[in-house]
Amino acid sequence: LAKQKPLAHLLPPLMPSMEPTVVFGVCEAASEEAGLQPCVRPKLYVRFAGIHNNGVKAAFKTSGFRVIANKSSDNYNALWSGALKAEDFRKLNRYQRVNHFPGTWELGRKDRLCRNIGRMRRRHPDVFNIQPRSFVLPTDGDEWRLECERFPDGMYIIKPPASSRGRGIRMMRRPSDVTPQKDLLIQRYIRDPHLI
Repeated sequence: LAKQKPLAHLLPPLMPSMEPTVVFGVCEAASEEAGLQPCVRPKLYVRFAGIHNNGVKAAFKTSGFRVIANKSSDNYNALWSGALKAEDFRKLNRYQRVNHFPGTWELGRKDRLCRNIGRMRRRHPDVFNIQPRSFVLPTDGDEWRLECERFPDGMYIIKPPASSRGRGIRMMRRPSDVTPQKDLLIQRYIRDPHLI
């Protein structure tokens, strides 16, 4: 008996001119209950470019996507890769989706997100008071040292600006625990955060 490959499940479009949405991680029983439709034809294909995250690969596989063997093929529905160039976005067909959008690093990199939220907080302080006191090193090094003097018992969390999945994150209390020349994001530690 050959093992049946999983099928992708689609959420019907909410508006007439929209495309259906692929739903990840739904079992057969739950998909029927939620009104999802199995996608028998056409088959859905994903192309991975320089990605070594097995969790992402497994999610596509269990959701019924087939992996494109030819790395240069443009016959895919989803592309999971690093940042694309502007001309790559222009080449996309209506049915193709990518994991990054133009300017994605302004939200995806911790240091840039911190700067962008800080800029918006200065304009709209009541609305953008959504992150703890933050410092981007080495630029904010002096400011952070003053903060440590004001709050000697403060606990801080250090994050590399361009890492993912929790790699490189650690806790610390003193400026001497940090290499000042290294690019880092430092934030006051919140004991019980409200997570999204």
